[in-house]
Amino acid sequence: MDNGTSVWVHAFSCDIHSVQEQLASYLTQHQLQLRPLSIEKPKGPGLVFFGELTFELYRFIEQASCRGQEQILVIALTSQPVSDEQYWHLLKSGSADVFRWNEDASDTMERIVAQLLRWIKIERLLNSPLVQKNLIGRSLVWRNLLKSLFKVFSVKN
Repeated sequence: MDNGTSVWVHAFSCDIHSVQEQLASYLTQHQLQLRPLSIEKPKGPGLVFFGELTFELYRFIEQASCRGQEQILVIALTSQPVSDEQYWHLLKSGSADVFRWNEDASDTMERIVAQLLRWIKIERLLNSPLVQKNLIGRSLVWRNLLKSLFKVFSVKN
């Protein structure tokens, strides 16, 4: 992640121009910047906006998240809420969380920023010299366990 401040964004079966302008402005206030997704090598946290749930969307999330290794926040631009079954299917595909863009955009943007800042903080902690120097092993399973522990710790504090 470019100094921990950039977030990639991608629209899947929807137009996000007006949403993206609002969001980019809001993120800038929190020292975060949007960048286009580099599909060859997705890296760092990302936002996926969708207008319709499709098999292709689930497959895209799986690939872009590197099977859950990268943090992706999926945001529904739909009139109806995402059902519990759809929510869990999105999580199984590799989404870290799923939001719905509400008419009160400021509330949604606050939630997005809070989530992104939490992920960036956890990633910085995981990559800090203290953790790297004392880390036993570097396997994906071990790193994911540490991320989970840091998430729990950050929510409690």
